[in-house]
Order: sequence, then C-alpha cells, then structure tokens
Amino acid sequence: MAVLVTGSVLAMVLGLDGSVAPWLAPPLMAVARHLAGRPDSASVVALTGQAALWAAVVGLVYARLRRTRS
Repeated sequence: MAVLVTGSVLAMVLGLDGSVAPWLAPPLMAVARHLAGRPDSASVVALTGQAALWAAVVGLVYARLRRTRS
C-alpha cells in the first residue's frame, strides 16, 4: 500500500508546474488544471493524445516485462 500511495503522490508532484521532470509523470495535474476552467477543444485533444501515449508506453513496457520474466 505504501508503494501505491508513494507512486500516486510522486506522479502528482512531478506533474506540477515548475517540476524538475514534468515529462516523467502522466498528465494528471495538467488535466485537473484544464478541466477546472473552460477547456477549449485543442487542449482537450492534446491532453487526450498525451494520455493515450502514456497508456501505450505503459502497456508496451508491461508486455515486454511479461515476456522476459515468464
């Protein structure tokens, strides 16, 4: 449970403005900031693309780890 909580908090902290490595975290805080206001369609499409890219990368890493560790 500690690993899950630490990972969640780290993902949020890395996604903040002024973070040392914002590219290292999925766009959790960016989505929250845009949805708090009136988002335009271009920003929604950009955030959707970024989230889809993160999901694809995580899926590929998971599949590779499954193949090499089984």
